[in-house]
Amino acid sequence: MAEQEQPVDIYLLPGTMCNKALWQHLVTPSSVRLHHLPISAGESIDDIVDNLRQRLSGMNIPLVGFSLGGYLAASLTSRYPELVSKLMIISNSPCALSHAEISHRKLLLSALQSGKYQGMTERKAAAFLDPETCSQSIIEIMMDMDAQLGREEFIRQISATTERDDLLDVLSQLTVPISLVYSKHDPLVDVPWCESLVASRQSVQQKVFDGKGHMLPLEKANLISNFITQWATTD
Repeated sequence: MAEQEQPVDIYLLPGTMCNKALWQHLVTPSSVRLHHLPISAGESIDDIVDNLRQRLSGMNIPLVGFSLGGYLAASLTSRYPELVSKLMIISNSPCALSHAEISHRKLLLSALQSGKYQGMTERKAAAFLDPETCSQSIIEIMMDMDAQLGREEFIRQISATTERDDLLDVLSQLTVPISLVYSKHDPLVDVPWCESLVASRQSVQQKVFDGKGHMLPLEKANLISNFITQWATTD
């Protein structure tokens, strides 16, 4: 009897205030197994990445990161490329945040620390979604994730992850295969940055969706599932 091939294990890093519920609608064949990686504790990007490195020590894995998780996955790959066999970045451009985003985060952090922030609202959740894919069920998942993680975790994530380096140069020089997946009108993705990475390294693959949807693992679950499966099982 022929020996059955081992399934491909893919590790998934979520975004800000997201947990394993982010991936709940992804469906892959038995040849692919998905593993949720919570965002590690830490006071900075470097701390979080070092904690992830310790958890993944000795491994060589396909790594998928969504939003903040995309930046963390790119940073981990940049510093410890021996841990990652291939990298997929969803709804993120691993660069420094804009001045406007940094200002917004300072205001948000102030509201969080003062207790004025009351959690994710339906209106805020809907702002991350494309009108064509916005649904009450997705909004409720987003609000539930936010509530489960809580205010203190939100403070920690915002405080630790606002200061970011631009990873364009280092990612351009890596030999690890890279795939970018994003919506072309997502206001949280710097599309020219993504195009610069592709221009500097022709082997970078892109999957670009129409619209502005940010929460692609929830909004485009079937397409993302198929893309991850093909990506993971193709050399």
